[in-house]
Amino acid sequence: MSDSETPVRSQTTRLLADGKWQGYGTLLLYPDKLAAVSSGAARIGMIIGAVVVFVPTLLIPPHSGPGILGALIGVGGGYLIGGAIARSQAAAKVAAGDDNVTVIPLDSITGLRTRNSKGWLGRRYLIVTTAGGAQYGFSVKLDKWSGDLTNALTARGREVRPTPEGVAVTPAAGT
Repeated sequence: MSDSETPVRSQTTRLLADGKWQGYGTLLLYPDKLAAVSSGAARIGMIIGAVVVFVPTLLIPPHSGPGILGALIGVGGGYLIGGAIARSQAAAKVAAGDDNVTVIPLDSITGLRTRNSKGWLGRRYLIVTTAGGAQYGFSVKLDKWSGDLTNALTARGREVRPTPEGVAVTPAAGT
């Protein structure tokens, strides 16, 4: 694989497009693009995990099994397993040009900012704005992604400047 086919970073994420939740998937950062791969694996894993842990507790006498806590543990474990499956398949789907892949060329990115969700879990989303005005959101670990994304944009000849709203991305002076 060439450098542009090898992801620099990947993570299971919730995907947003134009402010609307699009489901779960994997976000991959390549030296020349971001690729968001939609996948139902994390959601299916959450359902299976909840069922596998919660249903057997119905057979245990009351107050002696894990109950709802067990179901939550099953959901979390299922999400991790489903996410790992989705991540393992994501790069191949990007290479194949799968229909469930959204590619954002790094050269088209004009801004980055964070947004807190309105839900009780308080997720933080990385919002990517492109030259065409499209906005994509990803619930990623911002401390890990911001440095790699900034480095990739800079390597592509982009200037990354902090602004009150987030980060502005422009072609570097002299390019």
